[in-house]
Amino acid sequence: MEKELLTTTTGSVTLNVTAGKIDSYRRKDETQNTVRVYEDGKIGVAGSLGDADWEALTAAAVEALSNGITYPCNLEANQGELDASCGILAGEEFLPAMQRLLDRITAECPRFGISNKIQLARFTTTYQNSKGASLKASDAYLLLSLVFQNKGAGNLYDCAYGAQLRAYDEDAVVADCKKLHDAFYTDVDIEAGEYPVLCGFFDVLGSAI
Repeated sequence: MEKELLTTTTGSVTLNVTAGKIDSYRRKDETQNTVRVYEDGKIGVAGSLGDADWEALTAAAVEALSNGITYPCNLEANQGELDASCGILAGEEFLPAMQRLLDRITAECPRFGISNKIQLARFTTTYQNSKGASLKASDAYLLLSLVFQNKGAGNLYDCAYGAQLRAYDEDAVVADCKKLHDAFYTDVDIEAGEYPVLCGFFDVLGSAI
């Protein structure tokens, strides 16, 4: 019988932004464990959350072989590690860096009220199998979902800035927000009629955070 062990750990910190200031945050951590066993051309799978009891999971996966699910087993003994999270903020830097960003956007976009969410998410997956494989991969991204309100207008929001970044550049984010600000307050003569409208996925379905 051949066996695979997989663990995926995800962690996120989500900041709530009101009037250009971070007023609260939510932290979420989760670990998913999976055992897959192969015997006589069949696969059995079992999983759990939190700390892993590998013996219990393996026993449950072996029991699942009785379901008779056909699946090829082509395991290899690869070994390696990849960390693609180096371009993003470290955990202890996150909150002060995001407040500094908000302060700069407020200064560059003085007629905007700023609110909504910012999230830092990290992922690590490890893989081992009975052939001797040992693999590890880590990644992270910064999700900015900022809503801008024309101060004094009474609207819920007037425009928004959204970005999912795997490498953080504070100057570039500030410059993007300033472009939105300046464009919003630039009058443009448009004749009455029908025009095509471009929008993004989150403009229609909302933010994931």
